[in-house]
Amino acid sequence: MRENQMVKPALQPAIAPLMLQGMTTCGDGIFTSIQPTCEADEGIIINSCMSIYEALADHEGKVIQVENVLCHETVSPNQRTGEPERWMRTVLFTPEGKGFECGSVGVLKSLYLLSHKWKPLPWKPPLALTVRTGKTNDGNNWMWVELSVEHLKSNAKEAEKPAGPAGKGK
Repeated sequence: MRENQMVKPALQPAIAPLMLQGMTTCGDGIFTSIQPTCEADEGIIINSCMSIYEALADHEGKVIQVENVLCHETVSPNQRTGEPERWMRTVLFTPEGKGFECGSVGVLKSLYLLSHKWKPLPWKPPLALTVRTGKTNDGNNWMWVELSVEHLKSNAKEAEKPAGPAGKGK
């Protein structure tokens, strides 16, 4: 990008990252559910904005255990016009710190609903989310995440099992 080239403002998504329950701002357009307790944690957040993670779209139909979310504004060339464009990058983190990234407004909308109607972030224990993709009526790609019903059923069955006898062990 040339120094004097204008950057188009981001299209304001219907869901801003700060609207997700449990997200806080770290300034400069960085939003996260990761609660920094020391300078090292803050470094992890900053490094996460610069790191490359697996593409969330590559995991369509798969279940991902999500504990934390990080969103930040970034700029890259528009694929059709080549002009610089602002967009919101979203990274979903597993409890082990593995990240999955996307730039999907649909994923942000899913996270908004989950954080308001299910549980606020961070999700401990993590939520089992299934990655979904599809096409809109006008042919654009669409991606979202949803609660994994199979994992919810499995967790409910585990909770119904009676606890073993006290004092019995190996």
